[in-house]
Formats: sequence, structure tokens, C-alpha cells
Amino acid sequence: MTGLIAGTVLTVMAAQNRGYSQVRELGDIHGTLRSSTSLLGWELRYASASEGDLYAIGPNSIALRAFRGSGIICRKDPGGWYGLTRMEGDRAFSADSVLVFSAGTVGTFDDSWETVGVSGLTGAGGFSCAWPGTPGIDARLHVTVASAADTAGIRLGAAVHSFEAVTYAPYQWNGRWWFGRRVGTNAWEPLAGPLASSTGLQLTYYDGSGAVTTVPSQVASVVIVLRAASTSRVDAAHGVEQDSVRVKVHLRS
Repeated sequence: MTGLIAGTVLTVMAAQNRGYSQVRELGDIHGTLRSSTSLLGWELRYASASEGDLYAIGPNSIALRAFRGSGIICRKDPGGWYGLTRMEGDRAFSADSVLVFSAGTVGTFDDSWETVGVSGLTGAGGFSCAWPGTPGIDARLHVTVASAADTAGIRLGAAVHSFEAVTYAPYQWNGRWWFGRRVGTNAWEPLAGPLASSTGLQLTYYDGSGAVTTVPSQVASVVIVLRAASTSRVDAAHGVEQDSVRVKVHLRS
């Protein structure tokens, strides 16, 4: 009788332990799914295909121009140098370009946002804004200028948005696949995971009419399918848990 009771108790305890392990691993998976789709969705919602924000698109990877920070031009110096104040977001961005508001001539008919290449971002270095009664600048931005016309419409008080080139794709690390990111030409880094396989991230691109497209400039929306796996096995008799999520994201027009 004692052996029967003990065996029953051990069976119940084993089942409970397996249930707890399964809940824990599923929680880990769902965290991966939420964080990965939220991050990629955020990047895509700020992107505009018509403005060239999608550098390259593939079934399992995407390279895009990602928004990183903003500021206001409060100083202009020769040679393409601009002083920035009221900077928000990532101040240490390794931007490949900035979007600057160009006022053009009198009136609003020729106002536009100009994409300007960036060749450097330094500290304030003791410089101050051009108008009196303001704090010192937050940083000095050096832009790539081919001719004076490139920045002729950029005036004091103009808004600046900074961007950097980022690639998202499955990345193999420590023998497993992860949701990875590469900023510019820097090394890959795992962000979340692990994924179920090397194709744990799948991307399908649609144009404005709802048809599938492989042309970056035509993309209006992206369907993200992410398949994640648990970090550990539930127990010796069971493999890793898996789950997936499907999200559709519309790009900025």
C-alpha cells in the first residue's frame, strides 16, 4: 500500500513538474515573439519605401534605414558643419544619413525634407547656438556636401532626423538560430530567441494593391512570421517547445 501511494505521488509530482517546465518555456517563447515583432514592426512603421528607406528585402532578412534620433539646427559653420540642440533619442548614433527640413525660398511651395549624407558627429567642443540666451549645443554634425546648393535651403531652426543602416535576419550563435541585428557594417548581435530554425523569420512584401512584390520601392506592407523555440527541453522525454506569430505592418507612406 505504501509503495502504491508513493508511486502515485511521484507520478503526480512528475506531471506537475513537466507542466511547470512547459509553462516556463512557453513564457520564454512568447517573450521572444513579442519583443522581436515589436522591434521590427517599429522600424518598419517609420520606414517609407518610396523614399528609399528599404535598402534590400529578402524572404528571411531586411535591410533598412532606421530612425534613431532628432534635433534642431541652431548653428551653421563653413564646410558642412551644423550645431544641434534639443537632441532626442540616440545621441551616439552612427548615422549613415540625416533628414533635414529645407525651407527653400519664400513660401511653402518648395519646402521639403532633404536626405543628406553624414560624415561625422562630434561633441559640442565649446560651441554655442547662434542666437543669444540659449544653452550650448549638444553636438556638431558634419554632412557630406557636393555643392552649396545641397544645403542652401537649410536654415537655423530646421529640424533634423537621424538614421542608420540596420539589417535584421536569423543569426546563428552558440549552435542555435536567433533574431539578429547588424548596424551598418558592425558585427552581428543576437537580440532575442532562439528561433525554431534558420528560417524562423519569414517576410512577405506587398505593394499598395495587395500583390506580392520583390521591389523595395513598391513595398506598402510587410507580413512578419516568426517561429521561436524554447531555450531548454521540457524534460528528457520531450523536445523543445515551439510557437509562432504572424503580424502585418504597414509602412509610412
